[in-house]
Amino acid sequence: MYPPCFFQAHFVFFNCLLVFLLLFSLMLIDLLDMWMGVILSYFISKR
Repeated sequence: MYPPCFFQAHFVFFNCLLVFLLLFSLMLIDLLDMWMGVILSYFISKR
């Protein structure tokens, strides 16, 4: 149906996208964790 090189290019692109999404989600979780710590310490110091 498709030539093999076309399929391979799509596969590589999909892999790169998957890795990028994984890294992005890890970074996002890290940032959220940092912000949660900042907000929690702020609320604790306010009391």
